[in-house]
Amino acid sequence: MFNKLTLLSIFLFGYLFTACNQEPGNPVAPNVDTSFESINVPEGFDFKTSHSVGVVLSDEDATDQAFYEMSYYDGNQQEYVIGRVFMPIGKTEYTYKLNLPTYVKELKVTKVRGSQQIQEMVDVSPNTVVTFSGEKNRILSCKSVLYGVNSSQNFFTIDQSSDEFTSTMVEEVMEHGGSIACAVDKNNKRVYVSFGRALKYYDLNTESWVDVAENNPFNGGYPRMEYNNATDELWIAKNEEMYILDPADGSQKDKYKISGLESPVGGGDIAISLSGDVYMCCFSGLYKVSNIDTGSKVVSVTRISAEALPFSPTSLAIDQDDRLFMGTNEANSRLIEMDKETGSYQVQATYPHKINDLSAFPCTIDECDQTDTDGDGCIDCIDEDPLDPSTCGTISSPSKFGYGTIAYEDLWPSTGDYDFNDLVVNYRFKISVNGDNMATKMTIFLKQKARSANYDNGFGIQMPIGLRQGNIDRIRGNINTGLVTNNFNGSEAGHGSRVVIIAYDKSTEMSSFGLCLEEHDIKPITITIDFKEPIDVYALGLDNFPYNPFLIQKGNRGHEIHLFNQEPTALNDDSLLGASVDESDAAEGIYYQTRRKHPWALNIIHDFRVVNEGVAITAAYNNFKAWAESGGTTNTDWYKDNEGYRNTSVICTDR
Repeated sequence: MFNKLTLLSIFLFGYLFTACNQEPGNPVAPNVDTSFESINVPEGFDFKTSHSVGVVLSDEDATDQAFYEMSYYDGNQQEYVIGRVFMPIGKTEYTYKLNLPTYVKELKVTKVRGSQQIQEMVDVSPNTVVTFSGEKNRILSCKSVLYGVNSSQNFFTIDQSSDEFTSTMVEEVMEHGGSIACAVDKNNKRVYVSFGRALKYYDLNTESWVDVAENNPFNGGYPRMEYNNATDELWIAKNEEMYILDPADGSQKDKYKISGLESPVGGGDIAISLSGDVYMCCFSGLYKVSNIDTGSKVVSVTRISAEALPFSPTSLAIDQDDRLFMGTNEANSRLIEMDKETGSYQVQATYPHKINDLSAFPCTIDECDQTDTDGDGCIDCIDEDPLDPSTCGTISSPSKFGYGTIAYEDLWPSTGDYDFNDLVVNYRFKISVNGDNMATKMTIFLKQKARSANYDNGFGIQMPIGLRQGNIDRIRGNINTGLVTNNFNGSEAGHGSRVVIIAYDKSTEMSSFGLCLEEHDIKPITITIDFKEPIDVYALGLDNFPYNPFLIQKGNRGHEIHLFNQEPTALNDDSLLGASVDESDAAEGIYYQTRRKHPWALNIIHDFRVVNEGVAITAAYNNFKAWAESGGTTNTDWYKDNEGYRNTSVICTDR
């Protein structure tokens, strides 16, 4: 039977134990949701948000003047672009290993040869076979010209055949006044342009204007205008309504309600890809049309951009290479290329004029020019970088523009508060390949997007076992203030033939302290690994990104914290394994997990919104616990910004 002294002793012991397991200077609020501790992890679950997929390319018509672009879709038919690869000369079959999100259901592989595209869609499986035969599904493909208009009486083209994205004015429009909408009829070579409520088209053959209509059925300007070349119709979206017009006279053929847009619903544009996918943007982000119900007259859209965009898009265009471009609502507008799945983007050019609308028109070249500017064996029209002799194509993870995220608790081997915000690092890996599909270099893009710990931690990556010291010429871009000793080539010394890269040894050098950091608070770094000789991409473990990243705790090189079940490096202090609540057992190959199979780090194959201090990730991401307890079989996209997925009151929503 307990007396009062015994009860007091138990209370004090519990209090001290809890306090020792909190982050210094970051006390946990008394009513914080600690449900992470109650997660029952099934045997064998490793908290991975991605998995390995084997892809066998089979092509009896393989040629050294073709490349294969790979992209993938989630259950809502939203696309990621991984990059382009080549069939090694003399082969008709080649196997790749890719790292794909676990929610991915389909893989698209597009063979591009000269002016021809052949697309294959296959279900994702552990061993996906993609077979090309004959000339089916041929699509004319070459660089497009973007046509644009603005309210300042400008009608212009943007040449995207080079990286300059040069803007050229078409003077004939000046006498007609300004416009906020244009659309291209590719078959008849016409650019439809609205002028207030009037509709005209510019005939590219005769370089003259033709009147179509003086009024329209929606009592105003023509926002979000696109020409549907499959149906020969003008599609107009105004806020949450869609109008289908006859381009011959501008009369209304049909009208739909748009369902699924989030506020604000103004601004933006429509674009239709070669494959017929319809995309729409407004000021709240990028969307894809998921269904058109002709009975109920409802167009359903699904949001693609996971976050609110940090700019207001006024225009949208998809070119012949399936690249999506946006124009921004500024006096000096930016041309932005955006990933059609994640909404990740990069600015390609800024102009001394506005862009109110864009539409794409294909060039008419039937065959590739045989010029090879950089002499790498890849003619320019299939070379992803015609000025870099080491690069014909690239393979990226998680996607061409997107970032993945590694989020740490830094008190290992003791328990933290499971907010996974002590150190949060964005990553993207890019492998450059030559025309023989051999890797010539690797580029790692890193951004420390948050740090809440008082410790000055470091960040390193143990590279795949297939990459050895003898493969590396030099490593550039990593930052070392003296904590570690590097080999002459830039890798860390002390690992034998294994390659370990310390990206940086002090987190205080890489970002400000805090969780909701702005871009100017962050110092991004780019690490480039040049290979002595091209090596087989298979050796680089393309299915295992981001390899084996680890945190170095507060300047103690031997204190490493890794992802669930990832082994430490040769320089780790192994006396810490199995200490406190850690259940690591090197003999059994078990590392960095508690008795209840809980981790100290998470890898999310997506940009990740940081959780507030002291709030368990289970209280911030509503489907995390269900995902973990299912062994990763349900709620596989728990980290996205879909409705009901996040408790936004405890998450950084702006950046």
